[in-house]
Amino acid sequence: MFSLAQRRLHAGVVSSAILPVVAALSAGALPATNGDTKSNTGRRPSNALQDRRRTSRLVPRQFSAGVRASCDESTPPQSATDFCIGFCTDIEGDRQYWNRYVDSSAVLRRTALIDSTGVASDPSSCSSLQLRDGCHFVFGGDAVDKGDGDLEVLADLIALKRKYPERVHLLFGNRDINKMRLVQELSAEQLAIPCADVYFTHLVSQPPPPPGNDTPAARLRWILRSTMGSPDAFELRRLELARQKVGWFSSLRGVSDDAVVASFREMAAPGGLMASYLELGELAVHYPSRGDCSEGGGVLFVHGAVTEDNMGVLPVEAKVHSPGLKKRRLQVTKSQKFKPASIPKPAGGIPRKPSVIAPVATGIPSDRCDVSEWVAGLNLFAREQATGWLERGWKAGGCWSATGGWGPDGLGLMQYGFGTLPKELTGGELLPSSNPTIVTKSWWRDGMPQLPTAPVQEYLRRSGVSVVVSGHRPHGDAPLLMASRGREEAGNPSSGLVVVTADTTMSAGVLWDNDVLSSPVSPETPPKGITGPGRGTVDVSEVLIDIRGGRAAAVRVHGLLSNGEKLNAEMPVGDAAAISSSGLGTVQLHGWWVKGVTAAGWLCSRVDESGASNCVKTDLKNVS
Repeated sequence: MFSLAQRRLHAGVVSSAILPVVAALSAGALPATNGDTKSNTGRRPSNALQDRRRTSRLVPRQFSAGVRASCDESTPPQSATDFCIGFCTDIEGDRQYWNRYVDSSAVLRRTALIDSTGVASDPSSCSSLQLRDGCHFVFGGDAVDKGDGDLEVLADLIALKRKYPERVHLLFGNRDINKMRLVQELSAEQLAIPCADVYFTHLVSQPPPPPGNDTPAARLRWILRSTMGSPDAFELRRLELARQKVGWFSSLRGVSDDAVVASFREMAAPGGLMASYLELGELAVHYPSRGDCSEGGGVLFVHGAVTEDNMGVLPVEAKVHSPGLKKRRLQVTKSQKFKPASIPKPAGGIPRKPSVIAPVATGIPSDRCDVSEWVAGLNLFAREQATGWLERGWKAGGCWSATGGWGPDGLGLMQYGFGTLPKELTGGELLPSSNPTIVTKSWWRDGMPQLPTAPVQEYLRRSGVSVVVSGHRPHGDAPLLMASRGREEAGNPSSGLVVVTADTTMSAGVLWDNDVLSSPVSPETPPKGITGPGRGTVDVSEVLIDIRGGRAAAVRVHGLLSNGEKLNAEMPVGDAAAISSSGLGTVQLHGWWVKGVTAAGWLCSRVDESGASNCVKTDLKNVS
């Protein structure tokens, strides 16, 4: 049962400008009730997380009522051929957005843990977050960094995965993988010597703190701000730790810098929330089509994108048991491995540049895995790397970020999660985006999102993949659907490929055509020292993939835009004629993509050097 202090924490008085409290984490094992009973790891989960319940709802459920049919509780539970997959990505610690998503989701629901008197019920008798019968859930990665709910979001995701191991999938994002660095870089060994610069100097805005000012807090602030793209993460963690205290709004001063540093270190170390996420996560998720793959219907989830240089390519450290896959790894011409004693000497094997793919539909190198083998190899690599990290790598010492490179026990996973290879692996020149990884690649070419090239589409088609879903790079305040029109489209071999990119982390900055709709809802003023959220205060969206007869039948999006307007979109899968007639997923004049339908007309969106813009048109011929 909860202690009196914990009950008061749940029912504590909060300022009207502050969203609900978060309960402290409690020890013990999570009960595998109301869901899948099989453990994902074959053993009883440890470091269980206390379920929590918010005290208020932010967004009414009614806007999603029209999309619940395929995911309702009446659906036969856990059908192997007929179900609905919900997708959400790039929460980045924004607990307000995460709670809006859960409240409006067609696949998740949160049961009440607080009664009318404000007293919390026993979490062992009622589960807070549940996956609806007949539904699956995929989280696209990047759980932390830009909100005051890193720990809360991680706790929810881990609890879901442990409760429904067969129907919940957690993808690795770059912001998740790079937290492995904190165990090394905040260790007593590293804190006792001057702060080392990172090898990816082109991304660093400021030099490391000088020796005279190099406190643990100063070093962590520099790591987060200058090497992880998270300028507010330190103070946001202070807010989250303070919120766990009774009367938190008056206790910010009670959370010291040392407490914040300890929280980040503990989160990444074995037993911590991020370490648990890495233990349970995957690099890719593949729902293969049933029957003849030439007919399509498969679905692939990645954090970033599938490109010509990464399709079918496995990392250097991948250990694939199938003999036929040995030659399909990224080849190594040096056997050097990461050795802490050798810093700052070059580390890691040198991958040979992948074969250049001819820009024709058949230009797929013969040594590339098909999608099923590729995903299996990637996830085996991730599992072995994460296991080695949790068992040995975290305490091995050294500082990987100073040199980079491939290696065992987590070092290879850190390299695969970073977009740029060290210059020692690329002929002596630091080449941005030189790493052929699905974690950080994007669909952007020539300054705007575009469908995959013809070789990539043919590669996916041969493996029966009709839908690819991803996040990583933001595009306005709603997911972007991009659809090829089939074989009749010149140079396009795919039969109705649908690509979804669903990162909306910069929705607060969307510019609206003021002749059509009002401006976005203004975000609340952030606390002192915080630059403010990238997301707005009302927008929320969910991607749904309907699986019928073992094949993807439709992709749907529902949600609220940054100005509070409702958005809906539905696109059939595998029918080029139906896709063409839907009007969705097309790019109009001057790069305007058609995202969906609002009450006022078609929502069109584009991203350029000035940011993301929206307009609503009743006639797509007039988009300009």
